[in-house]
Amino acid sequence: MKHGFKTWCETKDVFGFEKELYADPKPERSEKPVKEFSLIRLMTSLVQYPLSTKNPKIKFINEIHWGQGPGAIRVWLGTGLNVMIERMNTDLQGIDRWGCKKNYQIPQEGSGGTEEGVSQEIMEIIKQIDMEPMDSPNKDYQDLEELAASMGSMLKKTANSLFIFEGVRKVDDDQYIIRFSCRGHGAGWRNQWRIEENHSILSFDKNSGLIKLINCNVKSPMKGHVWEFPPKDLEWCFFPTQDKMEIIEAISNHMYWY
Repeated sequence: MKHGFKTWCETKDVFGFEKELYADPKPERSEKPVKEFSLIRLMTSLVQYPLSTKNPKIKFINEIHWGQGPGAIRVWLGTGLNVMIERMNTDLQGIDRWGCKKNYQIPQEGSGGTEEGVSQEIMEIIKQIDMEPMDSPNKDYQDLEELAASMGSMLKKTANSLFIFEGVRKVDDDQYIIRFSCRGHGAGWRNQWRIEENHSILSFDKNSGLIKLINCNVKSPMKGHVWEFPPKDLEWCFFPTQDKMEIIEAISNHMYWY
């Protein structure tokens, strides 16, 4: 069909002041740059897998158990896209304790749609742990100082760049504190608090025969210094017969992805 100049001029936006009469619709774009990982889909996938003769059971929305009593394994979700894998045994007092075996980090970005693959990888780790000899307590554990020194050395290399390594402080033969200060004279905290230091408190409890590890921040108000302790970031138990690197890697992963 032919058009005269008058018809063309009336329908064509010559000067760019009007919208095109027949503009092609633009494809819809997601407002998010990456597809987010679904923890719900991950847990839904994990609960489909039995572990030998142990059937999975959802205890809470973020926690799955395989088995009961000594030898049982549980998985629970942390607050930083991390998956904690623990195995149960009794301490020297006969109390059931969950020993930390692995702190598994889910990829931080662009991992949406990989939940099934991640669940299979986690199950392979769980199966390997289930085949290992049981860890046990020890009332005469003598290697805490060596463990603290090795842990401090590893964290110095791997901790988030927010932190500055300040050293390992010996409180007594059964307790050590691995100290980190924060860059910029302390990181800001909600409600006008400032993080002064981060402490990893490594200790041995002779009564239970277990190694304990607590990580927490020391805080002060924006004006002044009072050094108060907010809630713990984590509190783990380890059995002394566990491999030293298994213990170190758990806290190293936590501090790296802080």
